[in-house]
Amino acid sequence: MINFQTLRKAFGFYLSADTPSKSQHSFIQELCKEVFFNKRNYYALDKIDTLRDHLKRNTSKIQHQDFGAGSHYKTKEKTIASFAKTSASDKYKGQVLFHFARHLNAQHILELGTNLGLGAAYLASANSNSNVKSLEGCPNLSEVARKIIKSAKIINTEIIAGQFSDTLRRTCQSMKKIDLAFIDGDHSYDSTIGNYKTIQPFLYKNSVVIFDDIYWSEGMTKAWNEIKESKEVVLSIDIYRMGIVFFDDKLPDENLKLISSKLTPWRI
Repeated sequence: MINFQTLRKAFGFYLSADTPSKSQHSFIQELCKEVFFNKRNYYALDKIDTLRDHLKRNTSKIQHQDFGAGSHYKTKEKTIASFAKTSASDKYKGQVLFHFARHLNAQHILELGTNLGLGAAYLASANSNSNVKSLEGCPNLSEVARKIIKSAKIINTEIIAGQFSDTLRRTCQSMKKIDLAFIDGDHSYDSTIGNYKTIQPFLYKNSVVIFDDIYWSEGMTKAWNEIKESKEVVLSIDIYRMGIVFFDDKLPDENLKLISSKLTPWRI
């Protein structure tokens, strides 16, 4: 079934988006080359893509406790295949996460919303010396993710089960600082703002925070708009499916919406 509201948002983004040539700053140009539009082959990416294909055929069932936006704490039975097809980090998002972690040489990485562990796998595979801490609200799902991560022979990831209100602050305290954070948990306004405020004391000028699904709901979009305009954020980049914020005052003070030049050849 076609979701016309989603189509409207996507079309609006397409019409207003900037091509990489909008900013001539070397940092932006390098990000476009190495992160957003990097088409080089990496063995680690092929390995995770193969893992995802296997998971899409896995009919094992999980009793899922959903604490996310609109859930009102519901428990329902879902197959691993259904998680892999609908809510786990897909190939494009995974590539962006992998390339960000690799390009930044991020050592201390935080993820909110483990799901099946594919996002954590992308983040951890970029640098074997990094330490990824991934938080998941559902204990049953987190246990499945641990097994998946172990089967992929990824050893630099810790999956922490429990509601974010119980686990996030103490996880940040144990990390001491955050190089890269991927916020992909509860997509409500209050939770997004609350989670960002919780991690904020552990961010520094070279930190990068990635927000998933910034157009998923009106509340999520409102949270994104407030965060990107906050005084500590210097640069924000919107690639429609994700929003990224930077804090280094040496970066250009811009709010960019980026789209590949190949999709808008008349704007090159």
